[in-house]
Amino acid sequence: PHPPPRYALTPRTMAANRHTTIAAALLLFAACVAGGVSAYNGIGDRVEHTFLKFDALPLSQSEAEGAGWTATGGCIHGRGTPYVQATPTSHHPLTAYYTAGGQLSAVSLAVFGDVMPALVEGGWFEPRDTESHTIALGFREPSGVCSGSTYAEPVGDRVVANPGRLGFNIPLTRSDALGRGFFTGGCIGGMGVHHSLDLNSPGRPTWNASSLMPFTPMYDETSGHINAVLFQTSVLQQGIPVVGDYEGPFINSLLAYNYCSDSCADALAKSVGTGHLWNTMHFLFHDHSLNKCSDHCPFGNTP
Repeated sequence: PHPPPRYALTPRTMAANRHTTIAAALLLFAACVAGGVSAYNGIGDRVEHTFLKFDALPLSQSEAEGAGWTATGGCIHGRGTPYVQATPTSHHPLTAYYTAGGQLSAVSLAVFGDVMPALVEGGWFEPRDTESHTIALGFREPSGVCSGSTYAEPVGDRVVANPGRLGFNIPLTRSDALGRGFFTGGCIGGMGVHHSLDLNSPGRPTWNASSLMPFTPMYDETSGHINAVLFQTSVLQQGIPVVGDYEGPFINSLLAYNYCSDSCADALAKSVGTGHLWNTMHFLFHDHSLNKCSDHCPFGNTP
């Protein structure tokens, strides 16, 4: 019999091809992990808020309406159509936004009381009425949310502070965050590695509450992909734990635990006062149980 053609698929070559394909797939996966590429389509597959409660926002307008959320107005450029479960209060401050195509596009919080004037002037807190401000996170391309566009990603492909106005793009990877002057903080299981930005001194934290960016992104320790975003407010919203959507209240030293810095708590006290209380709220973009830490400060301490 004649020998098989050079490129014929014999049982032996088929087995070799399978092994080569599997090896290539494993190498690609390893490269993605090393490079901080997300295993998700976009930033994640959910938006859960409030650590330990993990309440999920509806991912579609129809799901929101079925759960009792109601629209409060028309489509807002960069954010979408606002929906609430009830009139926002200091304990329950959330508004969810949906694209004209019915997909979750943003979330905002109503923040009551006198927020830091510098953060209002910088566009981080937007006046809402005489007693409160709004701060928002957007997840979709701003120009498309009111146009009827549909998106492949279940949540979105970006994280933007106050889309349509301030439009600050929060880094999606740890390497990008470091390149833009964010400083590395603590890793907490279920959350990730905290990274914060001093708006007046990128890369050189002063721990002054008036220049601390209100959003703290968290990244996976291994892949470097964004896991979650923490909102922190120096204006007390919820004084009793568990009764509402906020976490806390936290004294300065407990907030400083996020940052792996020996000077943070004292510096915060100088800017807001000793014994000051903070509230926080986490927004998580995938299964929190996947967020692992090898150590509280795996990348060392921040000044």
